[in-house]
This record gives sequence, structure tokens and C-alpha cells, in this order.
Amino acid sequence: MRAVSADGTGASKYQKDKSGDFKDGHGNTVPSHLDADSVNLHLGKDLSKASYLAFNLRSYKDSDRYRALYEKQQGLNVNRGNYDYLDGDLIWNVKINDTTKNQMSISRSKYDYDTFTHGMWTPAGSSYDF
Repeated sequence: MRAVSADGTGASKYQKDKSGDFKDGHGNTVPSHLDADSVNLHLGKDLSKASYLAFNLRSYKDSDRYRALYEKQQGLNVNRGNYDYLDGDLIWNVKINDTTKNQMSISRSKYDYDTFTHGMWTPAGSSYDF
């Protein structure tokens, strides 16, 4: 889904991605799962002929499950994880003359990833299974 404002100063997009197990070229089933949502938002305003202010927001969340072929051959369990990403910025573009432009940008982002893998490394240096 994509929406743009009538004056062209704003746009948004939502996307849903889903996938499941699949077979590789040899017919082996590869465990896989994805359930993701992403949102992109842009709001902008012409402050003058030479000045533009924009706000952008991006968000991505998913839960996934996967196992690489080498992990399957080693008898390792399936990996599971959750992503949570949020990013935003405020940008001010100013055209000073025909050869000079300035841009001020302020941004903030947050990224979390929780994973449950077949073997996690601990500070003590030993591996343990979930």
C-alpha cells in the first residue's frame, strides 16, 4: 500500500512479507519462516523556493526461523529471531545560490535483535544450547 498527499509533500508505504519452508535444488526441505511488517513515512514542506524541510520515519519488525544447509548437515537446531528496527530523521535543505547548498540532518535509530540459536557463546568461553 502506498499513499501520496495531493500536494506531493507526503508519502507512506506499508509492506507485509511472509514466507515459509522451501525446497532447495536437490529437493531437500529448508526450514524457513518470515513474518515481517515494514512502514515508511515521508512528510515534507517547501518553506520557500530555496528551502525544504522533511521528516522521514522507517520501521521494520519481524520474526524469523531458518537453518543453513551446513547447520542441518551438522545436526544443529533451527535458529529463531525477532528484529525490531525504528529510524527517523529530520532534514532541512537550503539552496544558498546556484552553486551552494546546505543540509542539516538530525536522526535517531533503535535496533533490537533477539536470537535463539543452536549454540550461543558465553563470556566464560563455553557454548551452550537453547
